[in-house]
Amino acid sequence: MNLKNLIKLLFLFLFCTNLYSEDNNFTKKTITVKDFILLKYDIFFLKNKYRLQSGQIMRLMIDYQYVGFNLKVDESDNFFLDIKAVMNKKRYKQKRYYPKNSDCNIVRNKLFLNKYGYTFWKRKQSYAFDEDDIKEVLKNEIYRSQNLSEKELDELIDKTKINIEIIHPKMEKSIDCKGKITQVILD
Repeated sequence: MNLKNLIKLLFLFLFCTNLYSEDNNFTKKTITVKDFILLKYDIFFLKNKYRLQSGQIMRLMIDYQYVGFNLKVDESDNFFLDIKAVMNKKRYKQKRYYPKNSDCNIVRNKLFLNKYGYTFWKRKQSYAFDEDDIKEVLKNEIYRSQNLSEKELDELIDKTKINIEIIHPKMEKSIDCKGKITQVILD
């Protein structure tokens, strides 16, 4: 290879690397608050979904074989959180237990507060927490951002709706509950 071809090759290499670095300059890109909150929900859910899934030593609540979630945001900044919890097929084909509204609340409570919110034996509300406790967890774990004021945080949390679907092995026994995410008892 002669010197002229080597210089051409070197110039071509430097030119191509310069073009590539211009296209991928991520420091000039910004992330929106919506994208940030969606990411925080993903991280929070992945970090805490173990609280609901199979493998509990003492089964104090329904044994779920799968727990998934989906979060959508509309153009008015309303957040819609859908949680789907599938009851353990092997266990609940044999054991006769059908989900109740309190089970939807327990799914939300365990996920966000790591508390049941109901007494063990009679499944009555225990009043161990209230809407402000749920709101504090949401503020500190998900919605907290330097770009948002307290008023904006409260508005975003108030605009967040939740829908929890509990899937029983017998589909006709499945239920779903919905409401504001901070609502202590979902409808």
